[in-house]
Amino acid sequence: MVRGNGADISIAPGSVSGCSPVVPVIAKVSWEVTDHSIDHVKIMVVDPGSSEGRLFSEGGFSGEVNTGPWVKPGTRFDLLNASSQAKLASYTVAEKPCHTAP
Repeated sequence: MVRGNGADISIAPGSVSGCSPVVPVIAKVSWEVTDHSIDHVKIMVVDPGSSEGRLFSEGGFSGEVNTGPWVKPGTRFDLLNASSQAKLASYTVAEKPCHTAP
């Protein structure tokens, strides 16, 4: 879980294997807004290597939603106040190290 500016966001799994080939996974995105003056949020997703986000989901002060099988290391989820577009919290999926057998 990442605590942000008036909100928390978590991604499960929070890390994905970086072994080649990278196999994208389905993840659960959960959020809770602790600043109850914010009643509507947007979850934007930013692909690795990109600076442009796209709308993934919208919701109220708390919720959870599953992605499709496209999450890979470096995928970033930004939780925004839908009214002001201010970033409340952000979570970037980590890369698990790739271990090779001896």
